[in-house]
Amino acid sequence: MPTPPAAAPPAAASPAAPALPALPALPTSPSAPEVTLRALDTLWFQVGGTVCNLACRHCFISCSPTNHTHEMMRLGQVRAHLAEAAELGVKEIYFTGGEPFLNPEMEAILEAALAVAPATVLTNGLLLDAARCARLAALAAELRDGPSMDGTRIRELTGGDGVDVVLDVTPMAQQPIRDAIEAVRWGGTIVLAGLKGHKPIELVTDMLINKALTVKGAFSVDAAGYENAIKLIESGKFPLHKMQTHKYGLDDVEHAIKLLAGEVPGEEGIHVAVMPGR
Repeated sequence: MPTPPAAAPPAAASPAAPALPALPALPTSPSAPEVTLRALDTLWFQVGGTVCNLACRHCFISCSPTNHTHEMMRLGQVRAHLAEAAELGVKEIYFTGGEPFLNPEMEAILEAALAVAPATVLTNGLLLDAARCARLAALAAELRDGPSMDGTRIRELTGGDGVDVVLDVTPMAQQPIRDAIEAVRWGGTIVLAGLKGHKPIELVTDMLINKALTVKGAFSVDAAGYENAIKLIESGKFPLHKMQTHKYGLDDVEHAIKLLAGEVPGEEGIHVAVMPGR
């Protein structure tokens, strides 16, 4: 009988790979770290949500007339964020969507934004008819020709001197106080009449000392002051009606007071009127 072939020797076992050293345990903390936002250059608002008058295939968030994943922002919401941004020194504001001009409050939103910083609207332009373009042009001209609380601009207008007196009557917002310190001349006066809700305000006090400034508080006015104010309103010299943001009847007095105190989320009032019989 033929002799069966010899069995092949067992293959040599591969040498075991060296064990990896144990990694040190990562440090743990009870909460995520927080970074304080101290300044803000650019602010974006998706003011049109995801609603658009077009349905472009290349739209990276698939905006369309039927996409309501994100709804449009309201004027009160935008104003609240603008107030925060102003305190952080925002330099540019952008509006996008969806299509921003589908928002029925877009022109009022743009007016509020332009009072804080230069603004850009990203639009497809299909809703910009002649009437709307005329309104936007008038708004731009009004804000361009109107006064600015920017200290640099005021010094330019006064030949580098600054103004004698700055009166701050803005409720809650803190940035106007810092602007006032920059805008007033050496030895000038700042009058504070706008309540800030008992919130602390960060100021460079060296500016007060170096410019030898006088800072005063004013809680009320006398009869002559009221008389002069009435005459100014009646003259129609300034568009003061734009300052009246809310009107309420007697049944809503509590809401009006909370609004002025900054206690109504998403709403900000400049001048709130209570009108009996409304």
